[in-house]
Amino acid sequence: MMKRCKLLVLLILICLLMLPVFATAETQEEFELRCFKKTAVAATVYSYLNSSEGEVIDYIPAGTYVQCKSSTRDGRTTVVYMKNGVKKQGTIKVKLIDCTSTIRKSDGLAYDIHEKDPNYDAKIKEGVLEFDVTKYSDSSAYYLYRAGAGPEPERKDGSNTVQSQSSAQTDTQANEGGTAVGVVELGRTSSKIQYQGKTVSVSTSDLTFSENVPENKKLATIYAPRTGKASLRQTASSKGTLLKNCKAGTIVSVLAIGNGYTRINYKGTVGYIKTACLKFYGDSESTAQGVLSYKGNTGGGTTVNVRNTPKGDSAKVAEWRTGTEVTILSHENGWYEIEANGMHGYVMEKYVTEK
Repeated sequence: MMKRCKLLVLLILICLLMLPVFATAETQEEFELRCFKKTAVAATVYSYLNSSEGEVIDYIPAGTYVQCKSSTRDGRTTVVYMKNGVKKQGTIKVKLIDCTSTIRKSDGLAYDIHEKDPNYDAKIKEGVLEFDVTKYSDSSAYYLYRAGAGPEPERKDGSNTVQSQSSAQTDTQANEGGTAVGVVELGRTSSKIQYQGKTVSVSTSDLTFSENVPENKKLATIYAPRTGKASLRQTASSKGTLLKNCKAGTIVSVLAIGNGYTRINYKGTVGYIKTACLKFYGDSESTAQGVLSYKGNTGGGTTVNVRNTPKGDSAKVAEWRTGTEVTILSHENGWYEIEANGMHGYVMEKYVTEK
């Protein structure tokens, strides 16, 4: 009898010791709520130690929630993720996007709210919403390329373009509205994106930056004709943390328009800039193609100043060599309004030859 009691006590002790293990087992939902990033596109997972050798250990779809452990300069990130209820670890090389909204409460502190939080709507109402992750395609230079968008004609310089509608439809879908892509260079009519592992040219009208911005306001130029730069801040305030100094003339995507401050994506950094420091492109107009020249020479031996406004004393936004191909947006009062290489500006008419 005594022996049986001892065995029973031993079994109880073993069960008690194992209880915390079962109690701390994490569900898929609990794990995802502790993640602040997710993959924008499908990713190949490499061995944690041997990613440089290319040892493939797994594949994860777009929208996989991850916890970041470390990153390298070449764009690799070591992450922890959960697949079919099992935690795994590996290295990926794709862009990660936010999965939390940010509010600022009356105590002045900012709070992140996960997009999968069951009380998301109620928590959002507890403060002033600074960033609504559910309203934007991305926060890290990723945008949505419209599913099924038609291809552009092959360019004369032989650069890659999207090949067919079927290729756009078979790529990893970010959601029902399109495919998440990385933007390499923004333009008024044509932009370059990372698509299926290549840099291709697509119509800018097929890119979605924010559902809350009118089509004629989705692109803007940094406007700072005196200083040549404007401050990008973490919050919509002159006291907000300075994120970057934006170079005048840079073409940016607009995420949310405000009276005093507007939310933009400046080369992958999302923040607030004074609305007065933006020049919106407006409705699409006819464009033409041209080339920079000096006395008819396009050999590249001379540089031409590109300015923020059509004035000789305006801030210089770029200095391009003759021979540079540009898109002409307008021609008025002795100045050409042009864009090229993701920059917008004005050049005196004597330095432009129309094609």
